[in-house]
Amino acid sequence: MKALLRFELRACESLTKLPAQIGELKALEQLLLNNTRVLSPLPESIVSLPKLEILDISCTSIKKLPNDIGRLRQLRVLRASHCENMEVEMPESIGSLENLEILDISCTGIKKLPNDIGRLRQLRVIKASYCKNLEGKMPESICNLSSLQHLDFHGCKKLQWLPDLPSRLTYLGVTCQSRILPSLSRLARLKKLRLSHCQFLQCIPELPPTVLKDSECSQQRTGVEESELPQSPDTPFELEDLAVTFCESIEILDVSQLIHLRALFVDRCWNLLEVRGLDRLKYLERLTIMFCNSRLDLPQFGGLKELDVRDCKNLVEIQGLDTLMFLEELSISECASIESLLLPKSGSLKKLEATLCMSLAKIHGLDGLDFLESLYLFECASLEELHLPKSGRLKALGVTGCEMLVEIQGLDRLEFLEWLGIFKCTSIERLYLPKSDSLKKLYAKRCENLVEIHGLGRLEFLEKLNISRCASIDGLELPESDRLKILNAGYCKSLAEIHGLDRLEFLEKLNLTGCASIERLPILCCFDTLRWLSINGCDMLQDIQSLEGFPSCESLWIEDCRFLAELPNLSNFLNLQKLFLSNCHELREIPGLEKSISLECIAISGCSSIEILPDLSSCTRLMSLIVQDCQKLTELRGLEKLEQLVELDISGCKSLETIPKLSGTGLYQNCEKKPFDSDDPRVIQFGFSHVDSDDSDDSDESDY
Repeated sequence: MKALLRFELRACESLTKLPAQIGELKALEQLLLNNTRVLSPLPESIVSLPKLEILDISCTSIKKLPNDIGRLRQLRVLRASHCENMEVEMPESIGSLENLEILDISCTGIKKLPNDIGRLRQLRVIKASYCKNLEGKMPESICNLSSLQHLDFHGCKKLQWLPDLPSRLTYLGVTCQSRILPSLSRLARLKKLRLSHCQFLQCIPELPPTVLKDSECSQQRTGVEESELPQSPDTPFELEDLAVTFCESIEILDVSQLIHLRALFVDRCWNLLEVRGLDRLKYLERLTIMFCNSRLDLPQFGGLKELDVRDCKNLVEIQGLDTLMFLEELSISECASIESLLLPKSGSLKKLEATLCMSLAKIHGLDGLDFLESLYLFECASLEELHLPKSGRLKALGVTGCEMLVEIQGLDRLEFLEWLGIFKCTSIERLYLPKSDSLKKLYAKRCENLVEIHGLGRLEFLEKLNISRCASIDGLELPESDRLKILNAGYCKSLAEIHGLDRLEFLEKLNLTGCASIERLPILCCFDTLRWLSINGCDMLQDIQSLEGFPSCESLWIEDCRFLAELPNLSNFLNLQKLFLSNCHELREIPGLEKSISLECIAISGCSSIEILPDLSSCTRLMSLIVQDCQKLTELRGLEKLEQLVELDISGCKSLETIPKLSGTGLYQNCEKKPFDSDDPRVIQFGFSHVDSDDSDDSDESDY
């Protein structure tokens, strides 16, 4: 072991301490203890490891570093992040770690840094974010860290003051309660600046003399002539990324001097009235403005590629949007006062999102966006018309809650469309679909006045169709191909006929819940693939004999079919595991139930005409039997053979004279009246949760 170079004990969650003999590993270069959460303390003997270069104690319970840690002269990396029990002070000897390059104490209990930290001339990175106890002043010796490039104190909300900073910094993250931060005038190499929760800060600190000109924030005059100010991207100070968040005292954010800025992020500066100088940022590529009452005058130079504007309640228009020749992504969210968008004429835009812009009535220039690939409009309640791009390159289109929208013009020419979602657009009466070899998923949900979907029959590659709660559709013409796997027509109250259902050989899931006008199910051919079927609430349904024989069906749910008098023989459902029958008042028997040997759960409720159930002794896998409110049921047979039965509920069976003989060892017996409720945790446990057609097959809808 004495020749050991690397010792790794990551995530040894039961390890509480290290042996003192660890100091005898004289050749050890790396000691990795991170995520060994209960490890504490760190033995003092580790300071006897003369060649140790990397020490990682992140996410442990270690409370202190060895007092003589400075003896580890070869140490280059010290990681102690998320050591929440770390003592408030670091040992002064840390200043002797002459080769230390990376120090990470983020999310620890450290209260102050040692005064001698300025002696660490090789130190390149200090990460001290979210040190909740770090307070007062930082050591002035920090300015002597001549190699320091990355300094992060953001999230340290008790920090009061920062000294002058090292000139080689490229990244600076700060949370500080001072009104004035150190001057940036020495930080000619700074690339990224993050100011967070600086609640008293009123402006960006002083800029380097090479870019400072008539700055309102300046604390002193520099005497620099105008000829010395930057005229090209070759100027020394090149801040490229600025993030200003939760700085409550800033009213005017002037970025006019930051001419090399490529990314600007401004969020929750609650009193911000104006972002000044955006029109001068000719290299700006990404702009995010959140919770700002300012008007936006965008860069005239047109280099912006991504624009994200959110929760700007009083923003009426975005000046210069139409001049952004290279804009690729535009997202406008919860800007309640915007009435119109004037899009760029260049056609470079690939992604457009507008969310909860309640006053947005017009989108000008949309039809000219030849390269647009995705368009999402959510709750834009004032939007009345939509003119899609003529090029037809759109791959994804989602429109939700646009209640005034009457027509989507150009939808029929989108030959590359792959995903279409139309939700809660209550004024749309007809959809004209494209002849597309790409469209695989089609959602038209809660469009209450939608009467017809033209072109549905020619979508040869459609795999998923959801038209749930489209109450006005009375007929469907399904695609002629057999690729459809999921069909959800739940609560289409007027739907009486579904043409083409008989040729869907690979259908896996069929939901006809609440289709009150369907009287007869067509013959199905998906014998080997159908796994899930729901025909709840089909009030007029009288005949389902076409379901005879579905060996792959695992779950059968029939509820509120008042006129249904006969079921198919269940013995042909070879893999049926869950059977749920509720409120089928004309149903008198359940044929083949005694041979359904795969059944694990049976729930029968409110079937008031059933007098006797078949002998269940062959259903040896049955774990749950729920028979409620079957008022004419007189006998349950074969339960004594059911070794796996752990739950029996026979409440409300008024004609049942004797409790059946039982065998299950963990049986839960309920002979009290309880309403059959789909929210009952026992029901949900076995998969009989209520089927809402809006949620039953839309697992991928979260991407929208």
